[in-house]
Amino acid sequence: MISQEQIKHIAKLARIALNADEEKQLSNDLGKILDYIQQLQQVDVSNVNPSFHAIDQENILREDIAIESNKQEAIISQFPESQAGFNKVKSIFENNDN
Repeated sequence: MISQEQIKHIAKLARIALNADEEKQLSNDLGKILDYIQQLQQVDVSNVNPSFHAIDQENILREDIAIESNKQEAIISQFPESQAGFNKVKSIFENNDN
């Protein structure tokens, strides 16, 4: 069983306010959870293989292959304006004096 001091400390860490009845209920609930965990720790799992996922899944995505792409001219042609060798785009600021 968890002490009232521990419950108050947990409530403080969680930043929740509990009245006396809620503290008692939380103490009982957490005690049951800890008892169950203690039962689980007693189960012999020495012959059980580790499992990382309940369902065997494989990567079904396409293979990531780098390909050559020369679309620079197509991209540059979409800029509305160029100035001094730089591509100029619309400002993202609403109150731009330029």
